[in-house]
Amino acid sequence: LSQERDAGGDDGENDDAHGISDEEIRRLVRSHSVLLLQCEIPEAVNLRLAEAAKFEGDPSAMVPVLHDAGGEDRVMSEELLRRVDFLIPNESELERLAASYPSLADDRGGDDAAAEISEAWHRRRRIQQRLGPSLDLESILRSVRILQRCGANHVLVTLGSRGSLLALKPPTPARPPRLVYQPALPLPPGRTALDETGAGDCYRAGFAVALLEHGHCLKGEGVGNGTEDATMLRRCMKFASAAGALAVTKRGAVPSIPSREEVEEFLSWVEGEGRDGIFDDGDENVPSEEVSSHGVAAPAAASSSQMEAIPRGGTGDDADAANDQSQSANTDKDHDDDFPFLFGSRLNSMKDRLDLLDPSQSPPSTPRDYVLRQSQIRGLGCIDFNYPQHFSPRHWTPQE
Repeated sequence: LSQERDAGGDDGENDDAHGISDEEIRRLVRSHSVLLLQCEIPEAVNLRLAEAAKFEGDPSAMVPVLHDAGGEDRVMSEELLRRVDFLIPNESELERLAASYPSLADDRGGDDAAAEISEAWHRRRRIQQRLGPSLDLESILRSVRILQRCGANHVLVTLGSRGSLLALKPPTPARPPRLVYQPALPLPPGRTALDETGAGDCYRAGFAVALLEHGHCLKGEGVGNGTEDATMLRRCMKFASAAGALAVTKRGAVPSIPSREEVEEFLSWVEGEGRDGIFDDGDENVPSEEVSSHGVAAPAAASSSQMEAIPRGGTGDDADAANDQSQSANTDKDHDDDFPFLFGSRLNSMKDRLDLLDPSQSPPSTPRDYVLRQSQIRGLGCIDFNYPQHFSPRHWTPQE
């Protein structure tokens, strides 16, 4: 598709040797219910698909567009931002995207923005209490404000074990966004967090599924700031959080994807326990959060859904010695933690950048080829497999 866009004419209807016109792309996109983009797809392809989903010639047939901001570290064009209904970054991706607009990155919004935050803070501080002191809500909202001023619509920020935060696009640029906060759901008894691989993907997929089932307003008119829309989005975030939470209880990316039955059973347990903890700063009927004596709301069983910190190298004694300024330089020989990191790569990454291959080498085409290529890269000591895709018997000998 990116090649077609470069080869297309000025009439806006690309139809080159590949034989795929804009009309065919629109027909392809509109035969589906939702479009979920991500940054591992070329920007030109994402834009063309989003244009097809938002073709103004037939507003009633528009397809909702979600964009996962993970993947390649790159700037997202304002043209694409305007066509995305829900931009879904994590905290670091949000900060990076906002900083990619230098003309606005240093804009704190002036006195008007400060007044807006002050006016709403008596409600938003309850969200800050749930986030805890290590996450700054004002900093998150500043980045959201930059993206929305550049054309972004609704911004859904995933925060890992701290939940997720949805900033609805305000009706006018002068008003702050309405916020909906969904804490991470506690795991039921007997379930523990084993592997976070794929949890974010499950969250986004779950949100898309729930959006289609509950979002009767999506076609044509889109999602607004009204109470009905906010209620619908709260349901979507809860469903997504359940899918993401269950994903961490199994090992592997694909095996950890929960079934619909598992998600619904989990949600029934959460609601029965009264532990969803969702908060919408525009809903007067949402009860206040329970706040601990330290001024920070304690999520129910938060520790059970949080991965244990994994050391990245060295032992406690050696690390302490390395960081103790009272130790002389000669103590360095007593420990081997001078550079306690390993470099790793996803196995699928070995399919990319074929221009770096030696001309005498054939392009890799199987997981075995990818491992061989990885083994030739100096300093790359770890490899990330997907189970079961990379373990098919047709790619390996019984001994391997």
